[in-house]
Amino acid sequence: MNTPSRNKQTAIYLTLASAFLLGSVEVQAVNGNTFYGDGALSSVTTGNNDTAIGDDSLLQTTTGERNTGIGSKSLYSNISGSVNTASGYQSLYLNNTGVGNTGSGALSLYSNRDGGNNTASGVLSLYANTTGNNNTGNGVSTLFSNTTGTDNAAVGNSALYKNTIGKLNTAVGSTSM
Repeated sequence: MNTPSRNKQTAIYLTLASAFLLGSVEVQAVNGNTFYGDGALSSVTTGNNDTAIGDDSLLQTTTGERNTGIGSKSLYSNISGSVNTASGYQSLYLNNTGVGNTGSGALSLYSNRDGGNNTASGVLSLYANTTGNNNTGNGVSTLFSNTTGTDNAAVGNSALYKNTIGKLNTAVGSTSM
């Protein structure tokens, strides 16, 4: 009996099978890791359950686990950071040991090295963050200059743009604070 879930699963298999037959996809899986793209997950040693899609995605990851990088050079410098999700060109690019971060949009959380539990949604959101924790930026360039600030929330184009080390701030609206 066909169910909506079963039909969706079949459609995915047929799409992947078609791509393989046409020679357009070469997906590899090792130790629970899945990767596609030149250099994707090419340094992994003991890390497992990582997914890298895009050229040089998770390139330097060796021991990091349960990361997802979608987009060219996403999570590029990640070595041991775990449970991170990067979607977009060079999202979480400099992340090294940061844990629990989510960057969605080109260059989001670009400079993050060791910060954890940050959420950046929008191009250049939390761009300069290096070690700040528990920040949320939703919108283009939100919390752009934040480096070590913690527990901040910004919603709207360029909200909290100039905040560098401030903490416990909330800004809602385009260019607020």
